[in-house]
Amino acid sequence: MFPSHAPPLAHLRSSLSRRLRRNAAGFAALAGTGWRLVRLAGQGIGATAAPPTLAFAADGRVSGSGGCNNFSGAWREEGAGLRLGPLLATRRACADAAANRLEQVYLAALEATASAAVQPGALVLSTADGRLVRFVPVQ
Repeated sequence: MFPSHAPPLAHLRSSLSRRLRRNAAGFAALAGTGWRLVRLAGQGIGATAAPPTLAFAADGRVSGSGGCNNFSGAWREEGAGLRLGPLLATRRACADAAANRLEQVYLAALEATASAAVQPGALVLSTADGRLVRFVPVQ
């Protein structure tokens, strides 16, 4: 039951954020979570027909959509960091050049992930060269 003073979505985000922040032992709490891309390399992605997504499975698999194509691969803790990939994606053509470019940059950034930080209502992946990939929980 949701508290009467908080809308259901706010309660879900709060609960997810608390669960992930409590996991001092590593990234295991990412298992079973889904995320929607909102910022990539400092740029908001704007409204897209199919926003890029990312989902972590308990068996060490990761999957999602780049906006045009679906992808899957592995995720694992590596030292204090998080690694994704190698990723395999379908090869459909995007409807326009901007969507194609967004997907290419997104998938490259995922495979270059070096670390992750879970913040209230957000997941931020970062690459070794400083690119940030920001997500919000899938609603």
